[in-house]
Amino acid sequence: MCEFNVNEHFRLTAKTFFTIEKRIIDSGLGEDKDSFETIKKRLIEPPVLNAKEFAEECIYVILAGGFRQKIAKRKFGEIMSFINSGGEVWFPLNEEVKNLCDKMFAQIEEATGLNKGYIDVVLWKACQIGLLKFGVNV
Repeated sequence: MCEFNVNEHFRLTAKTFFTIEKRIIDSGLGEDKDSFETIKKRLIEPPVLNAKEFAEECIYVILAGGFRQKIAKRKFGEIMSFINSGGEVWFPLNEEVKNLCDKMFAQIEEATGLNKGYIDVVLWKACQIGLLKFGVNV
């Protein structure tokens, strides 16, 4: 699978995004907890979640984006056990990073016509499987 080297010259266009999406699906990696198609449908008609269900979804997405699937599932179980025993979890967010991400998502949303949530899922998966490579020497 050919990867995309993300450096200061890389621009995520609609064509590049759809190429990434297709490569992930064609490789059989277009699902973790849910398939890309299920995720698209949920983003068009979101289910109503209670606070606990929402937290579970958020935590799983964050873990799946940063860990291999096996580790993410294990960590998810550990965090849910902690929360269910009365613990609280907070995720600090750097404002500069948030603003840069918001700008990138707005550009890709406009170019593709897709929902930001779905774009996020595809890009996280591309990073997770090494389709997008970040670093100084890319």
